[in-house]
This record gives sequence, structure tokens and C-alpha cells, in this order.
Amino acid sequence: KFSGVIPNEIGKLTNLESLRLGKNSFQGNAPSEALNQMTSLGYIDLSRQTEHGGPGLSGVLPTLNNLKRLTNLRLKDNAFSGTIPFNFLEDVDQDEFRYFGLSSNSLTGTIPSSLARLGDTIRLQNNMIEEFP
Repeated sequence: KFSGVIPNEIGKLTNLESLRLGKNSFQGNAPSEALNQMTSLGYIDLSRQTEHGGPGLSGVLPTLNNLKRLTNLRLKDNAFSGTIPFNFLEDVDQDEFRYFGLSSNSLTGTIPSSLARLGDTIRLQNNMIEEFP
């Protein structure tokens, strides 16, 4: 199992198409700027970081607004908090996007329209979301 903070240097992997780091013990903020540099990513799994008793990834969600090829995003079972950014995933192709898992975090507020357009691909259970558009 990996632990600690996900380093910003991960952003140098610009040709990487799949980032599967689920079921580890990472903590701290997700490296938003680094992830947005990885424009070839189609699959991101940073889920289940709290599964082994660690604090999980925390803070605000990374914006992830530069990943046009992204089809699958798994961030469940972490400690993300605050509201979902208004431009979250706004550049993904809604016809190609397949799954977005964000269950079991501490998110509040409303779902932005950038996500609402993705329809039934979204999983947001066990958060404190107040309003669905």
C-alpha cells in the first residue's frame, strides 16, 4: 500500500491514460494542477483511501476541467469537503463519460450544471448535498 501525499510530479506523466491508485492510504489534497496537466487521462481511480484507517484525500475537490478524454472518475471513500466546483468536469465529453463515483465524502451544497448534464453516471450517496438540479 502507498501512503503519504500524492506528489505534484505525477503531472509529468502527460501521456498516461489510466491512473489507478485506489485502495491505498494517501492523504492531503489531490494535486489538482498536476492532474490537469495529464490530458491523456481517461480513467482516474483515487477511491477508498480511508479503507485502511487513513484520513484519505481531503480538502476541496480538484477542478479537473482540462481532461477532455476522461470517461471514468472514482473518488469515493475519501474526506473531500466543501462544495463541488461550478466548472467541475465541464470539458468532458458527456456522450463518452461513463462513471463518476464520489460517494462517502463530506461534500455540501448543490450539484453544478456541469455535472447535472452527465445524468445517471454520477454516484453521490453519503454526502451532504442539498439540492439536485
